[in-house]
Amino acid sequence: MKFSVTKFRGLLFAATLSMLAEFLMGFLDSIIAGNILGEKALSAINVLQTPMSAVSFFAWLIGTGTAICFSVAVGRFDKRRASETFSQGVFSAAGIGLVLLAFMAFGREAFFDALGPDAEVRSLASSFWTWYAPCAFLEPVTILLNAACYADGDGKLCVISYVAEFSVKLVSSVLLTFAMGIGGCGLGTTLGDVVLLGMLLLHFRNKANTLSLVRHFSFADLWDICRNSFGDASTRLCWAGLFFFINKYVIDHYGSGMLPVAGVVVALISVTEAFNGISNAAQPLVGVYMGERNNKGVRTVMDAAVKFSVVGGLALSAVLLAAPVLVLKLLGIDDPELVAAGKAAVRIVSLGYVFWSLVTLFNSYYVFIGRVALSCTLTILANFVAPWLLILALGGFGVCGTWWALALAPVAAVAGIGVYVVLRDGVAKFPLMLDRSRDAKTHIFDLKVDSDSACAVSERVSDAIAANGISYGIAARAALIVEEVLMAVKDRNGARAVLAEVSLDMNDGVSLVIRDDGEIFDITDADAKVSSLRTYLVASIMENQKLRGNLTTTGYNRNVFRFT
Repeated sequence: MKFSVTKFRGLLFAATLSMLAEFLMGFLDSIIAGNILGEKALSAINVLQTPMSAVSFFAWLIGTGTAICFSVAVGRFDKRRASETFSQGVFSAAGIGLVLLAFMAFGREAFFDALGPDAEVRSLASSFWTWYAPCAFLEPVTILLNAACYADGDGKLCVISYVAEFSVKLVSSVLLTFAMGIGGCGLGTTLGDVVLLGMLLLHFRNKANTLSLVRHFSFADLWDICRNSFGDASTRLCWAGLFFFINKYVIDHYGSGMLPVAGVVVALISVTEAFNGISNAAQPLVGVYMGERNNKGVRTVMDAAVKFSVVGGLALSAVLLAAPVLVLKLLGIDDPELVAAGKAAVRIVSLGYVFWSLVTLFNSYYVFIGRVALSCTLTILANFVAPWLLILALGGFGVCGTWWALALAPVAAVAGIGVYVVLRDGVAKFPLMLDRSRDAKTHIFDLKVDSDSACAVSERVSDAIAANGISYGIAARAALIVEEVLMAVKDRNGARAVLAEVSLDMNDGVSLVIRDDGEIFDITDADAKVSSLRTYLVASIMENQKLRGNLTTTGYNRNVFRFT
């Protein structure tokens, strides 16, 4: 098993669970309101998806961008830059949270006037809005901390934190809804965010924590963060507009009575949030490989991510096609007419899930590789322009035509972007758009660490260097380093099975990157018990033959050796 794929799979569970938690957290209010208070309450929560998506947009704009820039800084071995990036994210999230809080305080009536729901739905939505408002500040901060902790390798804490948030929100929302009505749902959401914030702060007590807060703020860095995350975060901005358009279209053409079914469709679109878990699992690994200019490593991770995206999309479509009533029961819809309309909507919209999954993955990936404009184009096309145009084209065929428009929108977006990439860069670079000019002088060796494999990889590294016409002396030094480091890892971990990867790059001098998923430690510490290696390191540095660094990255050891 390849080291990078194993790490990706390890990160995937926590990332997907976090994204599922985000979806459930966002629609727990709909579930509770629909089941306890009825379909009018469900409609009230549905019409609020626009401001809630707008809050999420600004939260993810800062959180995702900070995590991407942090991972790239770590990949470049720049600890100072990594700390500045994290600090920039914290201060920016807090500032944007305050601005959003002001909007929630003063923008409510203008929003309802523009949408035009009936009086009962408006009254219920207004009550929820009052108690939900503090989340406009809390969500940007918690999303930032979650993304940073995840990029720092603490996926376990992220999972525990989301479980705690979900538990608190579920229990408090149910109890408070019985006591306060729909406003209790809003208050329960706020309490859940407070618990999540407290849990994520525990990361700073972890001995493996590399996040540090320094006094730093720069508008240039803020722009860099936003530029790197806009493609991903803009999904929420597009959803804010799309959900408003769907609800307005339904109200104008079918009346407020069809809003519960529109709420089902909004939930079906929002569940694609879970597919972000795949890109979030890939992001820390891709970011580090990009920092190393290791395109082979990027391809390995992305090949695994694409496979998981397709399988995940097919699995979710199959479940919803077979049992659409599950969604309706979950949201508390029991009116026979609405149930019939809802089943048709679930089956139709779920047909697009494979393509929604691919849109989500490549939306994030194109940001990773610096194709921000392409990422934004894909996002806006799939999440707003294509649905809007197709609804106008197919809406005349009845309400099911509206749902078919939403199922076909990601298909149209993927096809359009695919044609563009092929025409621009050729089939060879489709769809990752990566340069292959460095591949011939880049080698990746994966192994399960033991004495025989360490010796074998050491020899393969030496042979690869010699085959490229580089001096025997460098080949011998590199082989010695590989064997000594791997044996040190073996000794440190005892009988524990450890996977490792040795990346050799001969494009700009000779660089070695040795990663392992064993116990975290610095190979140059006195207690590493590798005196021969330490003697060699000191001698090499004195001769100015190489630069070296050690850094914990995404929860694994990463040692870098550069020969000049």
